Amino acid sequence: MLVTVQGALIAAIVLIPRRHAWSDQVVLTWLAWVAIATASLLGMWGAINLGRGLTPLPLPNGAVELVTRGPYRWIRHPIYSAVILGMFGIAIRSRTPVVLAFAAVLTLFLAAKARWEERHLRRAFAGYTEYKQRAGRFIPGLGRR
Repeated sequence: MLVTVQGALIAAIVLIPRRHAWSDQVVLTWLAWVAIATASLLGMWGAINLGRGLTPLPLPNGAVELVTRGPYRWIRHPIYSAVILGMFGIAIRSRTPVVLAFAAVLTLFLAAKARWEERHLRRAFAGYTEYKQRAGRFIPGLGRR
């Protein structure tokens, strides 16, 4: 169900018709493309480092130990960070307030999903609590506990 909701929000961001509520400013266009490109690279980097632990379900699959290399050294959920950043890039390119609102809702949804996932990660990996003190949830240094 979590994956379905996440997919529906992403589909809304990508597929809602553009209304062009604000002018197409060069700075916003470049910012959007930089966000999308950065998100793509971060997402791939996160997926590569997660390796066999990568799964569409937000639960540890037992295939790997706790991953703390690559982007996971600084961010606990770099793939979620990539999704958020990329969807905001698409939302900025859309120039549509409704699409921006869906990107904000997706961010809130992924924050809740990450908290739920972290309860399971804490049970699966003995060092997860210490890891949370070092790595931010979505942004390096932010959301550490």
